[in-house]
Amino acid sequence: MTKGKGTKRRGAKQDNLKETDNEPISTSPTHEELAEDASSQELPTEPTPSDLLAAINSLSKKLDTRLADISKSIGTLTETVKATKGRVHEVDQTTFYHEARLQDIEKQCTMFKNDNETLKARLEMLESHSRHPNIRICGIQEDTEKGKPTELVSELISLIHQVYSVPGHIVTGHRVDLVD
Repeated sequence: MTKGKGTKRRGAKQDNLKETDNEPISTSPTHEELAEDASSQELPTEPTPSDLLAAINSLSKKLDTRLADISKSIGTLTETVKATKGRVHEVDQTTFYHEARLQDIEKQCTMFKNDNETLKARLEMLESHSRHPNIRICGIQEDTEKGKPTELVSELISLIHQVYSVPGHIVTGHRVDLVD
């Protein structure tokens, strides 16, 4: 190789100095140097079957790992769904039980309403009758009125009315127990 201005020596360590004036030379490679470097480097070659097999095995291991993770997730989700189904079933049974109880309570409430209306009517009748003048007649034997206590008392009152002046008429009559 020749030494000249702007040329570099090959093989030995380059000192990056021009020989004539001891100034540093440019370190960027020239077109020829790039071409030489490109020819000295190996071009990518086609993968060999063993390289392909190694890549496939690597991908297979990665897929197996991911599938195992997915299987764990699916197993967890399956258990969660089963537990949720169990809870939903319990809630359904409880709801059915409460619906049946609610229907029974509604029937009882309707029955109590009817009883309450009947009792209110009876109470009103008793209160209205208690505001009228009452008379208690004692000493009349049973079955003397023959199922018609009002008529019997009317007859007795008419007899008394002849002796005493008693105003009014009889609205109702009924037999009561003796009070001591």
